[in-house]
Amino acid sequence: MTNVFINLRFIIAFCLATLPLTAIPAPIPEYDMKAAYLYNLAMFTEWPENAINTPTNNTVRLCILGNDSFGSSLSTLSRSRNTGMRIQLSYLTDVKRADFCQVLFIDKSELKNTESVLKLLENKSILTVTDNEEIFRMGLMVGLFLDKNKLIFDINYTLANSSKINISSKLLKMARYVI
Repeated sequence: MTNVFINLRFIIAFCLATLPLTAIPAPIPEYDMKAAYLYNLAMFTEWPENAINTPTNNTVRLCILGNDSFGSSLSTLSRSRNTGMRIQLSYLTDVKRADFCQVLFIDKSELKNTESVLKLLENKSILTVTDNEEIFRMGLMVGLFLDKNKLIFDINYTLANSSKINISSKLLKMARYVI
């Protein structure tokens, strides 16, 4: 019986000794990834120089319409980047205040209002983004989606181009679909 315990202790010690000593990184939370994508979308997008909402002093105004699913992800990201571009966050309860936004993220909580929101945004150079496929299909420029725990994005280039927004070819190459 003592041999069994000695062997069992040896097997347990061997198994513990052969476990990898490196820590497995924790997965990045979904909205931290989406915040980083929004930042990069802003960095690799150009707005017309004569538009009312053209970025000034390397500052891009990112607006959130609807519920704030990002928590502190966006504010942390806007403070931590040192790329020469700053993000100014605005949380909107009314799309009529979006005129000076360069990027407008429309939360899924705005699904029922999306058609009227898009009507108000017609002919404005505002990059519209969502993470809801139904809202994206209604006529937004960028959709951020999870596919098998991987964040992917689709770009409606035709719509962006008609709004005089130039999305970098680097982003277009990375997109899952470009419409």
